Amino acid sequence: MKKFLTILFLTGLLTAGIAAAENPAKTAGAGRAILGINDDPKEIVVTAVTADGSAIQVEGCTVTELPSGEETILTATGSKVTLKGAITELNCKGNRLSSLDVRELTALQVLRCGSNRLTSLDVRGLTALQVLYCDNNRLTSLDVRGLTLLRNLRCHTNQLTSLNVQGAAALQELSCDNNRLTSLDVRGLTALRVLSCGDNRLTALDVRRLTALQELHCGSNKIASLDVRGLSALQVLYCDNNRLSSLNVRGLSALQWLICWDNQLTALDVRGLTALQWLECGDNQLTALDVQGLPALQALGVQYNRFEEDSVIRILNALPDRSEEQEGSVVLYAEDEIHPKENGSVVYTIRRILAKGRDTHPKKSGSVVYASAEFRSAFEAAKQKNWKLFMQTEDEEGTEIRLQEE
Repeated sequence: MKKFLTILFLTGLLTAGIAAAENPAKTAGAGRAILGINDDPKEIVVTAVTADGSAIQVEGCTVTELPSGEETILTATGSKVTLKGAITELNCKGNRLSSLDVRELTALQVLRCGSNRLTSLDVRGLTALQVLYCDNNRLTSLDVRGLTLLRNLRCHTNQLTSLNVQGAAALQELSCDNNRLTSLDVRGLTALRVLSCGDNRLTALDVRRLTALQELHCGSNKIASLDVRGLSALQVLYCDNNRLSSLNVRGLSALQWLICWDNQLTALDVRGLTALQWLECGDNQLTALDVQGLPALQALGVQYNRFEEDSVIRILNALPDRSEEQEGSVVLYAEDEIHPKENGSVVYTIRRILAKGRDTHPKKSGSVVYASAEFRSAFEAAKQKNWKLFMQTEDEEGTEIRLQEE
């Protein structure tokens, strides 16, 4: 009896070994992807890669096989196209697909399915996934929890109201801007280097302890406070068009771009930011700005604030030297710039201040202004340091400011 069982056991092993040898794809994560095709057009462009370079089997098309790694135009014969094989990479972007089922592609590492018409996408269980680009679709929710190998996620320009990235500890780039998110939990994503979550409906964003973060784009939300202290690797910060009343960027020695216009800032301390090249802090409530000691500064926008003439003069005098080959530019004011004060009176900012109350009726562009001797001196000093001063125009092109001849 024991001998008989041993023979059966060995026979079973032999049979399994033969089956595996005859169908290696099945033992290497073979699965299928089902692509939902719109009525018109029937042609789609697909690239799929298998781990061993074997061809992908195709159903629902005029062809039955897809070469691994080759971009191929497939003509569907019905409403669905099925791809079968041990697929590790799939690119089906830009095909107006109505649906995509990749749940069986357990070996999938890269999925690019952007610019389609997908309303849902289930990637749970795809634990090998490293890159997911599903931007420019119609997704309302996305769950990538537990995808511990996922490094890059681009899901921007959808209709997301829910995005769960918890446990995606390897994530380095997350782009989820232009959605409908009211909250976003990125705590624990300590490998994150780029976070782009602008053009949503966020009221708060906790990026503390994300010390690897190099770029943060969170503009056009409803964020009332933002703590970026300790983010020593941060090079780019876009937090414009929010509801910030304060912003502490002290100690961010790597910061090169700071875009914080259209908030409610009453003060901004940028001292010590020696790498800072671009600073746009217009459309706030600033009455002073110290740009002394910013040797890398190349561009500055301060329009739509509450500067008096002495504050403007200090800014101009503090500008660093630039070269003729690499001039600096300052946007001082806007063509239509008027700000109400708390007492209800109206104060014309920089342009009117420079005119000293005289009705100058400057030229069409508004770029010709009267100026005090002190301002004229600071203006000329800035020009000598190879800076150009501009007025923002309605077309946002800007017009260079010229002082009225005395």
